[in-house]
Amino acid sequence: MNKFFIKYKDGSEANVDAKVTYGSAVAVELTDIPDFEKTEYIEFPLHSDSIFAGDEGYFLVQAGNGKCANRDYGISFYKERENCELVLKDCFMPVFGIKHKDKCYIAVVTGMATDISQVIKIEDNRYYLKVRFEVDGVVPYENISLEFYNIDKVNAEYSDMARAYREYQLRHGFKPIKERLTPELEYSVESVNVRIRMGWKPVPCEIAEQTEDNEPDVYTACTFDDVIKIMEAYKRVGIEKAEFCLVGWNMKGHDGRWPQILPVESSFGGEEGLKRLINKAKCLGYAITCHTNSTDMYSISNRFNEDDIAIMRNGEKSVEAVRWGGGRTYNICPKRAYEISMDTLPEVAELGFRGMHYIDVITCTPPRECNNVNHLINKKKSGYYFDKLFEKSVEMFGSVGSEGAYDYYLKKCDYTLYVSFADFTDKGSVFKLCDKIIPFWQLVYHGIVASNPYAGTVNYALSDNKDYMLKVVEFGGKPQMYYYAKFVSDGTDWIGTGDLKCSTNEEIEYSASKAKETVDAYNEIKYLQYEFMEEHKETESNVFEIKYSDGSIVTVDYNNKTYTLQRGRSK
Repeated sequence: MNKFFIKYKDGSEANVDAKVTYGSAVAVELTDIPDFEKTEYIEFPLHSDSIFAGDEGYFLVQAGNGKCANRDYGISFYKERENCELVLKDCFMPVFGIKHKDKCYIAVVTGMATDISQVIKIEDNRYYLKVRFEVDGVVPYENISLEFYNIDKVNAEYSDMARAYREYQLRHGFKPIKERLTPELEYSVESVNVRIRMGWKPVPCEIAEQTEDNEPDVYTACTFDDVIKIMEAYKRVGIEKAEFCLVGWNMKGHDGRWPQILPVESSFGGEEGLKRLINKAKCLGYAITCHTNSTDMYSISNRFNEDDIAIMRNGEKSVEAVRWGGGRTYNICPKRAYEISMDTLPEVAELGFRGMHYIDVITCTPPRECNNVNHLINKKKSGYYFDKLFEKSVEMFGSVGSEGAYDYYLKKCDYTLYVSFADFTDKGSVFKLCDKIIPFWQLVYHGIVASNPYAGTVNYALSDNKDYMLKVVEFGGKPQMYYYAKFVSDGTDWIGTGDLKCSTNEEIEYSASKAKETVDAYNEIKYLQYEFMEEHKETESNVFEIKYSDGSIVTVDYNNKTYTLQRGRSK
């Protein structure tokens, strides 16, 4: 484990010595610089021992297929398989693990971590795990480097690997929730989050470049007065704490005209109706926040500026494949996104929102660079600007959350709407070299970033399948309610097993009763949000034991569809 392998664009190959230093970690660095302009990629093996099928242990890998590929961790046991090689790009955490016989350690990519892929290969029952640096002819913006941390413990497992990486992150600027509490963050952590999508234009949108003459009408699903009715129903059933997040309340509804936010959409009640709602929420003792977006841009926006669009390495504009409500979705340069947000978000805060402000998609998007000479930034620098955006949002609103698991952007983020899009009930959602999905992300970040584990567990109280609720408990999740979660007209559905609505009194009362069920269950275990998840293990088939830093133990039994809580020391 002392050489970097280089693959050149002309097909030739080379090996370059690594600089290795020893201390609390084994640090590996590429110091003999190759001809980067001619390089396709550079690989480094994550183990020096030969590993064969039948050996004791496993690889800790990022596992999944399709859009779920960068959302889950799993373990890959050393067993007989067909020869194959899988490359997983856009790793959402720069950490990998090896357990082999009496050895257990993690590898953390410390230089060029935003440009890596995972390579797992099996050849004639011999196992290989490598990290690939996707150079693609570009000189790296920093040295390529890794650090290896040995887990010095008998019978160490993936929970110990997670603890080692958590400690690494805590040494590098991450802070536990209870060390950065604001009143708004505390309220949010201890209440169920309720998202309400007010309205939207057709999605996917057939009109790519919208104008005021061809812009589709906004469908109104819910008015501000309707939200007041929901809140009053929650109060009637005895819900004391709830945080309501308005989605699509802005100009032309959900994803209507980003980065333009104001004026408040008139068809929902306008600014007057919104302020009446905000005042009502405060009277009832509920938090009220909103959803904005700092990364997307539509040409119909009054803030549209072609120079703000991120430019890719090939000189083309960065554009999303899916057309959302505003039409063709242009990706904003992260530096400009921060600067624009510092102009728009103070106006939003002045409306009276306080609580966990939600900024869409940042933490579920791979690091983005911009090659526009007017605001040239690399992928690592984009993390700097999004950290600043989250930090400023906390100053304005009290707390901030986003959507997804990329930990390059999590240092200043309080909550993620869901860690993974994967369907955990579908065994085919993981790639063939992964044998078992584990809550590695949660073992690292529980107690640092509050989260809901899977998009499919949203509105779990509406499902007859208790596994959705149990998965939230097993993964230490914060329950999520969602009104009008399903809005995409082509049948695409990734949020939850059911949908909450409020068009009739019956629908409002039903939703309040389901919210009460969720709140009552969460109240028993919400104190755990302040604790680290220290150990997760399967004690028997489909029965999992989860231990927390305060000594609490949660046992989740999928066979009998139940869970138990053994409380630790008092909070």
